[in-house]
Amino acid sequence: MNVIKKKILIIEDQINIRKILYKRLKKDGYEILTTSNGREGLKVLNFFLPDLIILDIMLPGVNGYEICKQIRKKFTIPIIFLTALNSVGNKIKGLEFGGNDYIVKPFFIDELEQRIAFILNKKIEKIEKINFGKIEIDFEKNKILKEKLIFDITFIESKILTLLLSDKNRIFSRQEIINFVWGFNSFNHFDSRIVDTYILKLRSKIEDEPNNPTYLKTIRGLGYKLF
Repeated sequence: MNVIKKKILIIEDQINIRKILYKRLKKDGYEILTTSNGREGLKVLNFFLPDLIILDIMLPGVNGYEICKQIRKKFTIPIIFLTALNSVGNKIKGLEFGGNDYIVKPFFIDELEQRIAFILNKKIEKIEKINFGKIEIDFEKNKILKEKLIFDITFIESKILTLLLSDKNRIFSRQEIINFVWGFNSFNHFDSRIVDTYILKLRSKIEDEPNNPTYLKTIRGLGYKLF
């Protein structure tokens, strides 16, 4: 019986890193394609159709942020940024552009392998559209419709909503939300209050009274639950 291999596209201008990743991930059983610049990476997407992309930021010509932005116009393929840019601002920028995870060089390849496996093995079902109360969330168009009001939702807000909606009887902790949205074991690399910031943004779009929420509840000491 033939097993279909998961495909990974590596967009990285440092040849030594490309070679290391190619050799190690090929050994792990993945089908690998590498390129040294973003424009070429965008060209190969349509025929290679990877299951995951490893993307550097400081690339020649077009930087990784812009490449990620272009990818997100057409694809929901998971993206892991792999970069030497280590400031919190850079991390937030990468995630806001649509990255699923952010790993800083120098890195441990064992950790990268774990994060890849975590992302590719997620079983949460994709939701296209859902209604509750007077709220409609359209994940295809990244919109929240509330009566006559229309709100845009960001990539990160969409990921948080997807997780919360995956089990409406469950309370999700900050750690679970961070790990789902930003990648395996990311709780060690983020201030957990970043979750609170995004919850407040979502409440401003969903709730009539954000300070007295009806749908997106805080369960004190445990986490968050959606209606």
